[in-house]
Formats: sequence, structure tokens, C-alpha cells
Amino acid sequence: MSKRGLQACSGAVPIFRPDGPEQVANASMNNSLELLGSLVASVAHVDAASLTEQTDLLATGLLDSLQVVHLAGEIERVFGLRLDAYDLTPENLASLGQLKAMIQAKLLLSQPR
Repeated sequence: MSKRGLQACSGAVPIFRPDGPEQVANASMNNSLELLGSLVASVAHVDAASLTEQTDLLATGLLDSLQVVHLAGEIERVFGLRLDAYDLTPENLASLGQLKAMIQAKLLLSQPR
């Protein structure tokens, strides 16, 4: 990832800004957990290092409803996906791992056959 790929957002929490479509494709499959951690940390205003694959994003109070909408917009922008309301279920937001699985499933469904 280039230096342009990470930019500071209201503090020291880096957020992902893709350099182009090929970087999004590579990031989406290779480093998606790290990338999601960065996005969640940016939206929730926490240190990305404090997040694990099992961190419950809702039960811990890490994300409120407005932050979930903000996170959905960031996921759509970074991964080039369209998320619907039914994608933003408590099950899909239960952890970074669950969120990653939902995104990977959506990416597979969106690929041309």
C-alpha cells in the first residue's frame, strides 16, 4: 500500500484511501481484516490495534446506529459494493470476522461469471 493509501482522520487513526481499482481488489482479498479494522477504528474513533477478529462491534458499544451507517458507506466506497439494509444485521456486525465474511460473500456474488 502506498503512503497515499493511508491518510490520517481526525487524529492518529489511519483510514484506507485506495490509489485505484487494482489496489481495492488486492486489498479486498489479501488484507481485508486489517483493512476492516482500520475502517472500523476510523468510524468508531478507536485505535485499530485494540480490535481483534472476535471484537463484538455492537455489544461492546463500539458502534452506534449512525456509525453503522457511516461504516456501511465506507465499505461501499472502499470495496466497490452496494450494501442493503438486510446486509447490516446484528449477525453480520457481530465481529470483524463476521463482517469480513459478509463482504467476501458479496464480492464473490458481484464478480462476473
